[in-house]
Amino acid sequence: MPQFIDPHRPLWLQLALLLVTSVAVEVTVMHGYAFLASRAQAWLASARARRAQNRVFGGVLMAMGASLLLVKRAAA
Repeated sequence: MPQFIDPHRPLWLQLALLLVTSVAVEVTVMHGYAFLASRAQAWLASARARRAQNRVFGGVLMAMGASLLLVKRAAA
């Protein structure tokens, strides 16, 4: 149980308050994520953004491939 639950008070009321608080926070956060995703959707679909994504992720993959050259295998 959370540290702020008082064992001398009705448990159901405290759990109901905890439930309402948790749901309110989760709904707010998830709506924020959905709003940001909807705003970013138009930008991410543009040709300029796709080109930038291809360059960034291509560079990351090339860097990872190049880093494999520096990894030494353990003797078997």
